[in-house]
Amino acid sequence: MMRVLLVLMLFLATSVTADEITILPLQHRLPEQVIPTLRPLIAPGGSIVGANNQLFVRTTPDNLAQIQQVLAALDTPLQRLLISVKQSLDNQQQQQRAGIDRLEIDTQSNPGVRLKGSLSKSSTTLSDQISQQVQTIDGSPATIYLGESFPLAMIWHAPDHHASQQLIQYVDVGSGFTATPRISGQDVVVTIEPVQQIRNDSQILGSTLSTEIRGPLGSWIALGGSTQQQNGASQQLLNQSSSQANQQQQVWLKVDQLR
Repeated sequence: MMRVLLVLMLFLATSVTADEITILPLQHRLPEQVIPTLRPLIAPGGSIVGANNQLFVRTTPDNLAQIQQVLAALDTPLQRLLISVKQSLDNQQQQQRAGIDRLEIDTQSNPGVRLKGSLSKSSTTLSDQISQQVQTIDGSPATIYLGESFPLAMIWHAPDHHASQQLIQYVDVGSGFTATPRISGQDVVVTIEPVQQIRNDSQILGSTLSTEIRGPLGSWIALGGSTQQQNGASQQLLNQSSSQANQQQQVWLKVDQLR
């Protein structure tokens, strides 16, 4: 109740009378879910704020009719969604070895040195695919996470500092992302916030960023991929070898509506 009064006080501070304010109740959505779409449609000089399950609109009658029409399309029951993620990982390794296997020195009938060598090549390809699914609702985030859990020791001190207790809490560390899907007609707009966490002794270092992707509902959308290449070589007196490793990773995401 106090929040509603505060919103109205701020709203009326723009020197308008109370009868110029129209209250639009929301049936299914929250104000923060519809205001970003409605605010650009407000006529110049008007304004829109929300509190609890209501919108407070100050605008012209014609513009109000437009806002109500758009709101009717936005304030619909929340859709249950299924987010599917698949990751493919291809590893290809190539090795080559050349060397002298045997050295023979003949000092008798046919003096000389004879060498016997060999050349070998090998190639190995490994493919792996990981699939994950998680349910959410339209406009709510869901987390896709890959990593590990490790115990983190924490010490709890009583307020009077006369007692303390050591607690063990398991913390997830790894990489993943948070996906927030929003249905837009036949498409879905997904806000992706990748999370990368690294354990450094007793600390957890992390970083985040945000981006948006858009695609048809029920279709796979490419999130991105990476390619890594490693080369190695070694040489001894009579032998030498080389190796090459290529790793390719691709990630796709799909959003389906659940009935």
